[in-house]
Amino acid sequence: MNSNPNKPGLRLTFTCLALAGLFGLAQPLEAMLQDPPRPSRGRRGQGRQRPQSQPVAATVKKKKAKPKTKPIALIGATVHIGDARKLKRATVLIQDGKIIGVGSNIEIPKDAKKIDVSGKHISPGFIILAGSGMGIRRGPAKGKWADSIDPFDASIKRGLAVGITAYLNNSSRGGSTPDGNSAVIKLIPEELDGAILKEAVLYNMSVPLKPSGWRKFEESVEKARKFIEERKDYQKKKASGDTKVKAPKPDKKLEKIIKILEGDAKLRISASSSGRRGRFGGGGRGMNKKTIREALKIAKLLGTGVILENPYEGWALADEIAATGSSAIMYPRSEVAADPTREDDNGSRIEACAILSKAGIPLHVLPPRGSFGAGPVLGSGGILGRDLNTPFLDACFAIRGGMDRREGLATITLYPAQMLGVDDRIGSIEEGKDADLLILDGDPLHYRSLVLQVYVNGKLRYDKDKDLLYPGLRSQSK
Repeated sequence: MNSNPNKPGLRLTFTCLALAGLFGLAQPLEAMLQDPPRPSRGRRGQGRQRPQSQPVAATVKKKKAKPKTKPIALIGATVHIGDARKLKRATVLIQDGKIIGVGSNIEIPKDAKKIDVSGKHISPGFIILAGSGMGIRRGPAKGKWADSIDPFDASIKRGLAVGITAYLNNSSRGGSTPDGNSAVIKLIPEELDGAILKEAVLYNMSVPLKPSGWRKFEESVEKARKFIEERKDYQKKKASGDTKVKAPKPDKKLEKIIKILEGDAKLRISASSSGRRGRFGGGGRGMNKKTIREALKIAKLLGTGVILENPYEGWALADEIAATGSSAIMYPRSEVAADPTREDDNGSRIEACAILSKAGIPLHVLPPRGSFGAGPVLGSGGILGRDLNTPFLDACFAIRGGMDRREGLATITLYPAQMLGVDDRIGSIEEGKDADLLILDGDPLHYRSLVLQVYVNGKLRYDKDKDLLYPGLRSQSK
């Protein structure tokens, strides 16, 4: 058979094949070898599906950008994924600020920098939903978070030294309508790039509402939904070629509610009344049954879960909370004594976190509010636990109350990331997420474990042997 490529018939065949490849008509070999799409693991209680196949013209693959840095392989550690999974003698691969692989039998690139961490533990960085300082002394300057960060603040390294890699800075507790200015801040010393993970992630509101407040809020939600529908209709008509259609005018007063309805921000609800104060800073602005149920009424009105702030009687309403898809910030060490004048179950219980967790409610845990000068948020000014030394301790108290030990780490890693809607970036050690990692000499929830090194966005930001913030503490591994 003559295989001369200069013959007209063969030239035509090659030309057709080339055009087919150019316009995506020829399916790539690797796509042909893949299994059919399957539901991927999503957030708890949800089943996120892979995107459906796109039109043919959209299947043309773009060239991947060349890596800017050489990969780093952390080899031989016990890896705590953050979602209750744990891998022994595993490797974590990082490159260009991202996790590019994790597992016990993954191939390590030849040009990778290999770091032996055998006998050590690797954990996701801790995430705190009530932080202060650590690079920001006050709220955003004129609404700009970037202008408020001091990358040379010494408390950034202090936060890293105990495993905190990100925290929520929030400027308001809110009132009868969603309010506040918030941002998720990463602890990156001496640099500004990458320090702000996401802005306007959370708004605040407090209950109970007066009857007039309820009427106003319900009207605002109705107007916000109407605007969302009008905007969808406008976009649809515009896409169809209608040049006369006019865009609906947005109402700035509804902006925050619209973001919550569309899933671009979360709503945290707290109790506005002082409530009954308990031991170790308990009670205070905590939520009893009445205020919890009012908060859940708001969740039902919005059609989305809310974040309950210190629902100390939530253990008695676990099924009601779970039914709305809501989550909670808990204070396991807080104690609120039962009111003997009430006939129903009330007060706090050390088993509360375990009860809520078993009902499928994502939890974040924090130290108790400051009876001893600690203030309302975790920062460098507190004493007796409400400071930067023990961010993991209350996860241990939750476990002591009966929570599954495998769930404990998620209360300060994956679950707070989910609450803020940033779990696609941080909160667990999975391929494609930011390389925010802790290397510890023991289990991340053991009281004797020390943070040896911290990576944020794939770069080493803290090294215990060099930074010497805790020179008197010796590592268990030495």
